[in-house]
Amino acid sequence: MLILLSPAKLLDFKSRSHVSRTTQPQFLDQSAQLVATMREKTTSDLQSMMDVSTDVANLNVERFGAWTGRTTRRNGKQAILAFMGDVYRSFDAQSLSARALAYVQQHVRILSGLYGILRPLDLIEPYRLEMGLSVDSLKEGNLYRFWGNQITQAINEDLGDKQGQVVVNLASDEYSSAVDFSRLNARVVHPKFREWRSGGFKVVSFNAKRARGSMARFLIDQRVNSYRALTGFNRENYSFNRELSKRDRPMFTRMQAK
Repeated sequence: MLILLSPAKLLDFKSRSHVSRTTQPQFLDQSAQLVATMREKTTSDLQSMMDVSTDVANLNVERFGAWTGRTTRRNGKQAILAFMGDVYRSFDAQSLSARALAYVQQHVRILSGLYGILRPLDLIEPYRLEMGLSVDSLKEGNLYRFWGNQITQAINEDLGDKQGQVVVNLASDEYSSAVDFSRLNARVVHPKFREWRSGGFKVVSFNAKRARGSMARFLIDQRVNSYRALTGFNRENYSFNRELSKRDRPMFTRMQAK
């Protein structure tokens, strides 16, 4: 089983990593090309492109300027420990042992605008580059075209030739759109999460993000390797809703937040 996650805007490069093992992202040449393009952007350019404040735009001008591509534990951090958004708070990689993180390394992949695809222990430097951005100075025009089939091919290489593989897509639509799921050598499952609000089951974005992280952690903790076992997810008051589920789109619902 391979679990796909989105990255997070919120980063933690201040706290120390509790594990020593690191790996390097596989598409660093492409990342360097993107950084070179982004270094041409002014604060005003980034503010407009990213729809962010001047302070955030300035921060990312500094980040692109400081990015080296020669990442060590002095200037970088393992991706699964550096990302600190809602998904990653629920996943809580900081509580996992080195042995458990070795298992995570095999079964989780993080989609990224800058790095394409990351293994959990790949070292990254601070950045912000969302997959959905249009970058007019790229000949491809946007990051989806820039990455093309590379991300899909990388996932297939990780899946190998073993039959009966399952890919669990817990990434957002923005990031999962970078993957051609029809070309993957695996069954692809897209879990969805809703909760009871105003007389019906509705998507609550903040809580759905937390649920994606919680499910990813459940799949790791339980060493889940089948669709049937996945439907046993029962954390944070969620349970499998057979009536609302469709093929390869299992729905998990709860009556109220925990």
